[in-house]
Amino acid sequence: MPLTLYSLLLCLIFIVPAAGAAGLNAEKEVDFKRFTGTWYELATKPSWVQRDCVATESIYTQLDSGKLKVENRCRDENFDGDWQGIQAQAWSDPDSNEQGRLKLQLFWPFKADLWILKISEDYQTAIIGTPSLSNVWILSRTRQLPDDKYTELIKFVSATGFDIKLLEKTKQPVIIPI
Repeated sequence: MPLTLYSLLLCLIFIVPAAGAAGLNAEKEVDFKRFTGTWYELATKPSWVQRDCVATESIYTQLDSGKLKVENRCRDENFDGDWQGIQAQAWSDPDSNEQGRLKLQLFWPFKADLWILKISEDYQTAIIGTPSLSNVWILSRTRQLPDDKYTELIKFVSATGFDIKLLEKTKQPVIIPI
């Protein structure tokens, strides 16, 4: 899928009502310097835009302005496929006391709500979602997690109101240490 079409379609996914689920909270404090870097998508509520994606990852970079540059990318169909992706900017919602409530802008003038719902103390796992419960991503600094840690994250996703029956594991390559 051409990069521009992918960007447009992914943008449409985020243009949803911002009404949040009752009781859904984002992380109150986020150390964005620790949050930056590469995150691997372990599971998501898939959209048709990402139907052929494997090895999905998000790369967060802190800009001088304090905003985050967000690059989401994946390989098309298989681990040797072409990279496709989008870039956006994100920042903490200035009208919220929860730093994890981000505003995401793929391109002007469209903005969307993207919340950091949970981040581990060691910044090795995170759950990102939309307050409308239409999208959720389970992220890790590694391409795989032990089953017990993964199950713990799934339980959190379920407790926040997302329908976990709609979650699918993201295919990630298995990296064998040398």
